[in-house]
Amino acid sequence: MSVNAPTKLLGLRRVTMRNKSIATLGLLTLLATASAFGQSSDRGHMRMDIPFEFRVGNVVMPAGQYRLYPVSGGSGSVLSIDSVSRQAHADFHTYSAADRKDAVRDKDTLGFHRYGDMYFLSTVAFAGATQYSAVAASKDERELAARTASPAETSKVLLTSR
Repeated sequence: MSVNAPTKLLGLRRVTMRNKSIATLGLLTLLATASAFGQSSDRGHMRMDIPFEFRVGNVVMPAGQYRLYPVSGGSGSVLSIDSVSRQAHADFHTYSAADRKDAVRDKDTLGFHRYGDMYFLSTVAFAGATQYSAVAASKDERELAARTASPAETSKVLLTSR
């Protein structure tokens, strides 16, 4: 062994340690980024148990558990609603409506118009939102509202997440 052998070995250890340190730092950065992305991906998504059959546009949705999520942003947003059991799906347009001044601003909220035993999705508000997003009334809902003479047969139903 030469006199320079320990020095070469020490230099090799430094390079190896530097590479390990850089790899570890890169891995930690990747994990932190993935964690932040995973936490933010739940924003703007909603999961809700709806205990009655309802309509979104012309689509009849059975009672059950649903996921709502945005398809596009801005004014005139498009939202999707899917049953967890994959029995029903609908995409629908929303527009900004009234300011949200309710006591459940920190919870996801769905509003429905009820005519007799028929329910129509009318508003959506994700937790933390300052405004409700209104769902345009379908032709069926407008016709039913015009035919319903008694206010006792109509009401608004509000569901919130737990």
